[in-house]
Amino acid sequence: MTLSGIFYRIFGILIVCAIAGLTLASILAGIESAARFDEGRAVTLITPFSSLDSVKERDTPKDRIKEEDIQLRHNSVIINIPGASLSKLDDKSSRESLFSSHSEGLVMNVSSPSELKAGDIVSYFSPSKQMMVYGRISHIGEDKEGWYAQFSSEGRRRIRFNRIEKVVVAVLY
Repeated sequence: MTLSGIFYRIFGILIVCAIAGLTLASILAGIESAARFDEGRAVTLITPFSSLDSVKERDTPKDRIKEEDIQLRHNSVIINIPGASLSKLDDKSSRESLFSSHSEGLVMNVSSPSELKAGDIVSYFSPSKQMMVYGRISHIGEDKEGWYAQFSSEGRRRIRFNRIEKVVVAVLY
């Protein structure tokens, strides 16, 4: 191998390393992280390619399972939820897929509107689809007729509490 051949190989390696380094630097420059405290625990947020100021926290389901209700064993997990039942979750009629078509879930009856919050996933009778569907509550309000929930899949339609059947407390994928 000649001296010029060695030079071109070394030069090629340096070019590849420089491109890889610049690519990695651009990726890392787009990642921001920050710490926030959630119920006394520090949580690190990493948001690739966006500013933390532009990230809006989406409403999430109410936390219905307490840490002390979960028992981890060497070969099993036991979740103690009084009143829960296992249900096949099917959201084929939903515009926004909440879970896979083969998901099972733990669901509970709800007896009062005060048990629900925006972000909860519930089964309800959809007047537009004329069937029971699952949906995430996007807004809760009250008008002259009383309590109502709105779902993104229903547009501005107001779903009354008597149409809501169950709330999803856990999804098993």
